[in-house]
Amino acid sequence: MLKAILDSLDGLEEKYVQFYTKNEETGKYHLDENLIVNNTQDVTGLKNNNSALKAEKLALQAKLDKITELEQSNKESGLEAEKKYDELLELKTGQFDEKITAATTKADNAERALKSSMINAAITSLAVELGGENAELLKPHLASRFQVNLVESNYVLQITDVAGKVSAMTREQLSEEFRANKMFKPLLKGRQSSGGGSGGGSGGGKHDEASVTAFFDPSNALYSTEEQYKLEQSNKELHDKLVKKYGLDDVYGQAGVAVR
Repeated sequence: MLKAILDSLDGLEEKYVQFYTKNEETGKYHLDENLIVNNTQDVTGLKNNNSALKAEKLALQAKLDKITELEQSNKESGLEAEKKYDELLELKTGQFDEKITAATTKADNAERALKSSMINAAITSLAVELGGENAELLKPHLASRFQVNLVESNYVLQITDVAGKVSAMTREQLSEEFRANKMFKPLLKGRQSSGGGSGGGSGGGKHDEASVTAFFDPSNALYSTEEQYKLEQSNKELHDKLVKKYGLDDVYGQAGVAVR
């Protein structure tokens, strides 16, 4: 799965380099969701390859069916060379069985690669759109919401509901579902609000405790002294409550400012 932000492009497969643009300020490489959405060459190639392999499998199966029919016809006619013919038939059918097995394996592998490519592109695109630099943390939650299924001979990307069943939900509706979920608010772009103006005390904007708790929990991947500091400036009462709750007094100075 492609990462939203990379320090370097070293080691990245050449075909994925085109999806990244360099941020001149940070020097890091950011995944461009528009390039992923618009570039369908890999997916098209996989679809064509998968179709070709399936056609090869069908052709081999047709040849095997003809040999089987010929075997039955010759046996019924009582050919004197039946013994030799059976030996040859056994050899030929064995060879065709091997070819069919190989073709089936190739087709199955191509299908898996195609589905994986389509799903990964959809997950990465939506994760970057929703979370920006937090995209990697959103991907595991989005992964269970996409499926690729064969519909009328075409591979179609479909969105599932929370129970894992295919639904009529659109990408936009899934995006709104995640934006409305309080659990993901700390990860979403634009969650920090300026409050519409300056003010003292609690006038700098309200914070839902559930949306910022993760920043104070040392066992949580979202733990951040930077975010703790921001909350202290806008809602010191809630900040101090969470500091006490998670026993973080040792990481704060006398003035109550996080040691960063």
